[in-house]
Amino acid sequence: VRFDFAVPGEDDFILPVDRQLISYELMKHYFSDHMNRGFLESIKFLKEHYSPCRFVQVCSPPPISDSEHIAAHPGGFFKDKVQLGVTPSKLRWKLYDLHTLVISEFCRNEGIEMLLPPPRAITEDGFLARPYWKEDPTHANAAYGQLVLDQIRGMLAPC
Repeated sequence: VRFDFAVPGEDDFILPVDRQLISYELMKHYFSDHMNRGFLESIKFLKEHYSPCRFVQVCSPPPISDSEHIAAHPGGFFKDKVQLGVTPSKLRWKLYDLHTLVISEFCRNEGIEMLLPPPRAITEDGFLARPYWKEDPTHANAAYGQLVLDQIRGMLAPC
């Protein structure tokens, strides 16, 4: 089902005619419920396993903005779904932002630090900058990884 949702404060939201409206609260509940039964449970387990060591959750890279690139390089997960079309970039960004919000709220509640994407790798409108794209639409490349490693090194206390 093609859908869209309005983020609180998104005053210019217009529901495309080919999409069903889903409430923001329902989307957030879905993400929270789904991720609490897997991904977030794993983060909590790892934090507890490595306690009392410092534990940092690395945020996922933002989505890429180019729908043509995604259609040409759908990657493993989307390969069988590319014939359905590519989700509009604004909706991809809203989904990413909501995903990040759910993880950051979880981390805050669990006392886990969250490392946000390197500012240099993000465009003015919040997408992953072109030099950091990978053919796969859901991952960034090694240059992005280097920026994240540099961030992590910067977090370490000097010896």
